[in-house]
Parts: sequence; structure tokens; C-alpha cells
Amino acid sequence: MKLTNITVSSLLIILVFSSISFAFQNQRFFEIEDAMNVLGFTDRTPISISPDGQYISYHINDSKEYLQRDDANEYFGPNGAPRASKGASVYVTEISSGITQKIIPGNTPSWGASWSPDGNDLAFYSTRDGKAGVWLWNKETGKLRKLNNEMVRPYWGFEEIVWSPDGTKILVKLLPEGVSSEELKEIYPDRSRREEEEVKQNGKKVFTHGIAEEKKPGNQPTGNTSGTELTNLNYDTQPVYVNVQFGDLSLIDLNSGQVTRLDKKIRAQEYRFSPDGEFIIYSVRQPNNGTATISYIDYDIKISDLSGNIRTLVKNTIQEYGLGFSLSHDGKKLAYTNGDEVEVLNIETGKKEFSFAQDGVDLSRDYRAPLWYENNIFVPSGGSLWQLSLDSKKIVKLIDPQPYRVLNILGHSDLSFLTSRQIYLGGLDPKTKNISILSVDLESGKYENLITLNKAYSGELEYFSLVSRDSKKVFLTLESGDNPPEIWEFEKKADKLRKVTNINNSFEGIKFGESKLISWTMPDGRELQGALMLPSDYEIGKRYPLLIKVYAGDNYSGLVNRFGFQGGYYNMQKFASRGYAVLLPDAPFDIENPMKSIAEVVSKAADAAINYGVADPKKIALFGHSFGGYTVLAAAVESDRYAAVVSSAGFSNLFNRYVAMRESGELPFVQWSERIQLKMKTHPWERKDHYFNNSPFFYLDRVTSPVLLLHGGADPTVFPIRAEETFAALKRLNKPVKMVVYEGEGHAPSIFKRENALDYHDQILDWLQKYTPPNN
Repeated sequence: MKLTNITVSSLLIILVFSSISFAFQNQRFFEIEDAMNVLGFTDRTPISISPDGQYISYHINDSKEYLQRDDANEYFGPNGAPRASKGASVYVTEISSGITQKIIPGNTPSWGASWSPDGNDLAFYSTRDGKAGVWLWNKETGKLRKLNNEMVRPYWGFEEIVWSPDGTKILVKLLPEGVSSEELKEIYPDRSRREEEEVKQNGKKVFTHGIAEEKKPGNQPTGNTSGTELTNLNYDTQPVYVNVQFGDLSLIDLNSGQVTRLDKKIRAQEYRFSPDGEFIIYSVRQPNNGTATISYIDYDIKISDLSGNIRTLVKNTIQEYGLGFSLSHDGKKLAYTNGDEVEVLNIETGKKEFSFAQDGVDLSRDYRAPLWYENNIFVPSGGSLWQLSLDSKKIVKLIDPQPYRVLNILGHSDLSFLTSRQIYLGGLDPKTKNISILSVDLESGKYENLITLNKAYSGELEYFSLVSRDSKKVFLTLESGDNPPEIWEFEKKADKLRKVTNINNSFEGIKFGESKLISWTMPDGRELQGALMLPSDYEIGKRYPLLIKVYAGDNYSGLVNRFGFQGGYYNMQKFASRGYAVLLPDAPFDIENPMKSIAEVVSKAADAAINYGVADPKKIALFGHSFGGYTVLAAAVESDRYAAVVSSAGFSNLFNRYVAMRESGELPFVQWSERIQLKMKTHPWERKDHYFNNSPFFYLDRVTSPVLLLHGGADPTVFPIRAEETFAALKRLNKPVKMVVYEGEGHAPSIFKRENALDYHDQILDWLQKYTPPNN
């Protein structure tokens, strides 16, 4: 029987719609749970390659359960795991095959992994038996053993286990001898919060200023005062954050398990063996000597032999994290940063021999020490690589690889000196946001751009880059707007990139939105950029609702190649998979006219997305968190073009923000307002009009957008009353507004209880669905 044209057409339509239906059935949204299941590399915790180049070890935050524990926000858990490592696990991947194993199964924290010099063992920290200690994993047998029963006390991710060159000893930081974990809590900032609670329970609060108060019996600080004993041990006389570094710098013999506590009850930060293994060099954050005025950036650099005979080499050098020092190849000279200078000291005599400084050049690095090659030191700074010659006593710009800016030297964080004249650098093109791998000959100064990538580095290059011993391969953690983080291998000879790990393989059925870099020109001629994520179902010529996430003062365009632009709860793929375009714009503002300049930048960013051809001009929504919450309210009172606004942990009244006081009597937002973020320059009594004109609160009558206010009920950064006053004003003005306050929660959903964090994002999605629904 012959089919008619109508029948054929109908059949084709049925087939087309059937295929579309089948395709949609095999796709799903990117949910909040998916965002939280994206595995990331533990912050500032190095990846390491085995000495034979066959295996790579790394640390993954793969346990979300610890976020729901009572100790989730404590500096250390009851088992001794530091905050950043409570959800971390050590993984090892065979590079050639990709075969991967998790060293400690389950949710037991493990971190700080480091290969032995012979490559047979991997040492790491773990709470496997309920107490943070040192464990060894044998590569050949797969067997685990705990080294001894001492409780370790590293805090930062970069405080990994350090092996002696002969592999017979390890260098670690232990819990101070004779002091318990509970006692140490008394010198952390948590102590002051506990004292506030006790004051509240006593039913009386007294605050004074500028009044000489006579001390009387009983007129003593409330709260636990057991810290007195700790003060007598040269601990701080007041609780401060840097006390998380307290510990005993110790040697452990791997054969006998014997412990030698080299330096006790100090804030040791970085510690290393000399090349010959005969002595140890380390940095110590300056004690306050009972003055209660600790400096956060002053460090002493000390040297100790293996018996604990200690000598101070450098006093009060200025460094951000105490990591900026390195030994020469022969171990006879020490290079260290002091502010923006590099100084060189003779280890034997203790005398400073060289001091390198140049106007406009900052030779310091937060996480990378000066790098030695023969009688020269190399430092990346200002987008260039600088050579400091001990022979000529001069500083020379070795390479300036335009359009790329040198970000850092590639290699493990403990890299001190080189035996090969070739090094690799990580570069970034600030205009395109593309990254590159550069090869440099240190003797000739010649360089080559080996590969350009439309990707982003996943974390600091000091911790997430490696170079093989033969200098033929480079390993990096990379991601892109639509691809989660993984470790990749670049082989110079093959001139190609290969993915080594496959840790984020659980997103089948999800189509991710593609990221683009867009730009626009402001009326004053400035060119700004933004990270634009296309809807996952994007078709050229179609218009989509647009969500603009903005934070005044931040340059969000640099996130264009990060997966979902931001991690965790703010992964923007959850909106792209639901048919939204998402824009994160650069948002500089004029400190003399913050509110209007913010509004202008946001409006021009919206125009850019419309001109790109993706945004529906009638469906533009704004979202901002914290200062971003202020940002979107500032934009909303200056324009009627936005269909919806979400202000999370935001505020609208600069007067009230200025005088907000904590339970302790602290006034943290005075300096914040005058100098730090808004830079109002002075107090409201000198510039009433300036504070008034830049407070959205006084212009909320001009708001035409429905406003959703989200806030943690115990937010210590932006008090929940800031949302309440905005809500009250909008309600009185008869504006559409909704406020959701999550009782007992803090500043951000990343630290909310899981059910509240999920509801937080459901509220945002529901708000967008109501006022800016996707076209399909």
C-alpha cells in the first residue's frame, strides 16, 4: 500500500518527537547532590610522584559526612584530624594503566602522603585507629602499618611528612608533650566564643570604652582560665588563630619507632632536611613573648642537628606562610624572602652575604621558595621569571613571555634546587584566560611555549604540579567549564595531553553547559570581561533566561575555565542544565560612587549577554552572596530591568552595617567599612551623605524586582537582622519579597546542615522558575 504525503509527514514527525523524547529521557539535571559529589583535590595538599615515575599519589575530599558532625567547624577533630583534612583520603594511581586505589577504605581521614626515597613506601597521616598518627603503605605488598602511638599535629595541607634522604627517619609535628588536645583548645579563638556564652548565661553583659575601670575582687574575666598554665609555657596570652600551629617538631626513626622531639611547643610551619640529611632547617612563627601582640607575618628560621642542638639563623623575616626559604645544592647557603626582597645567608657563619631587591618587583611567593640552580636563584614575579646571580650580584629579568604571564615554576612544593638546566613554567594569557606550559633553558634564557590549553589549573601550582625526574613529563591538575578536575600528563616528546585519573566519572546522562569568555566596553572606555555559561540545550538564535551572579570588586571572568565556574554549592552547571544562561562578570566599582558604578557595571554586563545572542532581555535575574548580596540590591534600586533578585547573606543599610557589634563587644565592621571593602575612608558622621547615597535601603521604594532574601540565623559575618530590615522595608513599601532565615546556620551554605543547604538552593531555583522560567 502506498503511503500518502500526509501519512509520511506524520510518521516523520512521530519519529522526530520520539527521538527527542528518548534523548531527554536519557538526560538529567545536574543536581545539588551532584555538585557536592564533584571530587576535588584537598586544599594546598601536594600531589606526589613515586621516585620510579610509575605512580602518582594525591588527596581527594570524598567524605561529606564530616560536614554534619558537631566538630565540623573545629580546628581539629576529636581524633586529631585538622579541619581541611577531615574529609580527605589518600589515593594512588598507576600512571600507565590508570588503575587507582584508595589507601584507607571508607570515610577514615588520611592525608599528608609522601613517598620514601626508594619508592617502596608511602607515609601518610590517618585516624585509622581513632587517633591521628603516621602510617606506612607498602607499594609491593599493599600492607599497612602504624609507625608508633604518637599523636601528630599538622594543620595545613602542605605540612606533609618529610623523609630523610637515606629513608631511615621522618620529620613530623607532634602534639606538644604533656599537653592534651582539649587543653590546646583554650588558646584557639573558639575560647573567646565560649567565654561569651558564659557571660550570657550569667545574665549580665558590661561593655566600656575610654573609662578607667578599677579592678576589684571578682571583677575578673569569666570563662575557662585554665589557659594560664599554657601561657607559662610561652603560649599566647590570648586565643589567636595562629595557635593552630603549635606542636613539637620531631624525628621518628622508622626502624625503632624512637621519637626525638627537636624543638618543643613552637609554631613550626615549614621543615626540611638538608641535602646530606645531617641537619634540619625550619621556620617558626614569632612568639609574642607575653605581649599579646603576635605578628602574623614574622618568622624565625632555625637549624637543628639530629640531636636537637638548635641555632637561630634568621630572626623576624617577613613572610606570609613561612615557606619562603631554601638551601643551595651543597646545603651551605640559605636563600629566604624578607618582605619583597631575597636575602642569602652563609649557614656556617650565620652571616648575610647577599640582599637582592628591585623597585617595583616583589620577589616573595606565598607558597614557593626561591629556586636554586648552580650559583643563581630564580623567582617568578609580576608575570616574568627573574634571575638573581650570586656571581654578578645583579637581578635580571630572564624571560617575559608575552602575551602569557608566568604564574609559577612547575614542580613539587618542596622544590629547592635543580640539577637540570631546563625548567617548566605555568603561564596564563590574561586576555583569553588560556593557560600554557612553557619550557625554559636557564643558561641561555631561551623559552618555548609547548602547549596552549582552554583549561584552568585546579589549585596552586606549587601543590598541583609535578615534573618527572627525567624532565620529560609534566603532571597537572586541570579542569574546564564543562569538565571536572582531573590529573593530566603532558609529555614533551609526544607533544600531547593525556588524562591520568578518572575520579569524576559519575555524571552520565548530564549534558553540561559550555563556557565562553565575553567582553564589553564601559562608557569610560574600560574593557571588562565576563564568564558566560551557555544553557546545556543551547541552540544558536534562541534566547534563554539569564542569571547574573555578581560580587562587586571581584574579577569573575578568571573563572571561565573552572568547572561550573565555582565549586560545591555554587557550581553554576545546576542552572545551565535547567535551561539558564549564567554570567559571572568582572565588577570593579568607583569607591567615590559605589552604588551607581556597581549598577552600571551589572547593566552593561547584561547588555553584553543580550548582544551575544543568548539572553532574553525580559528574563534577567541577579544573584549575590555576602557583599554580592549588597551588590545585587544596589543594582536593583538603580534599574527596573531585572525580573528577579536573590540576595544571600546581604545587607542594604551601611549605617547599620557600620555599627554592628558582636556579643564580645567587638566592632568588626568599622574598619571593613572605612578601609577594607567599601573604602568609605571615614565614619558616617563625617560623610553622612556618602553613606546615605550608597545605602540601597533608602532607595528600596524604587525596586521593581521580586526580591528573595536568604540568611543564616547565626551568621557572624553579616548578622541576620540585616536581612530582616531589608525585608521589613520592602514589605512596608508593598514590594514582592520573601525572606528565609535558617536558624543556627552561619554565613554560607557550604557550612549549613545538609537539609538546610539543599533547601537554600531549592529556594533559589523555585524563585527563578517563578519569575524567569526557562522557555521550554
